[in-house]
Amino acid sequence: MTHSTQKTLIIFVAVMVFSLLACSIGLPKQKPEALPQPPGGHIETSDEAVARAKGNLNQAVEEAKGGHETTFRITSEEMTSVVAKLLQTRADIPLSDPQIWFTAGKIYMLAKLEGLGSASVSTLIVMRPLVTDDGQLQVELVDAKMGAFSVPDAVINNLTETINETLADAQFNVKITGIDVREGEMIIAGKRTE
Repeated sequence: MTHSTQKTLIIFVAVMVFSLLACSIGLPKQKPEALPQPPGGHIETSDEAVARAKGNLNQAVEEAKGGHETTFRITSEEMTSVVAKLLQTRADIPLSDPQIWFTAGKIYMLAKLEGLGSASVSTLIVMRPLVTDDGQLQVELVDAKMGAFSVPDAVINNLTETINETLADAQFNVKITGIDVREGEMIIAGKRTE
């Protein structure tokens, strides 16, 4: 590159930078949108909440024997505690500090995505649970964000498909008859189909 070409390129870049700066003077500074937080603040995890969730699940399974319909209730605290406990045993899942809450028909999961060097990124996934015609539980991912950035629709679609495949594999001999996501809890009704 000749000296005059270099000089022209430097002047062009400088003009572009100064033009961008001039255009932005006087514009309000935009802060990145904060990710939603659990109502009531940070959800504490505990072994007692894990035990309650397991006990409620075992009771629902016992009540469902013989084809009877039963319900399983799980609170935001219980779900957060179960997932936190699971993440402690799964080093292959690069998430920490999960916060899961139920509200207005949706499930919110906020966690830190680790493994980005020394940094971590807050990640949000918002899901709506659904029951298929054949009684299987599925989810529809409504939104996903990494920090201030929205996850592209193609990635959301792939995540939805992966989650639903995992849910289908996990539902042995159970027909879900209803699901209700309320403030602070999710109630799943169903019966065994043995």
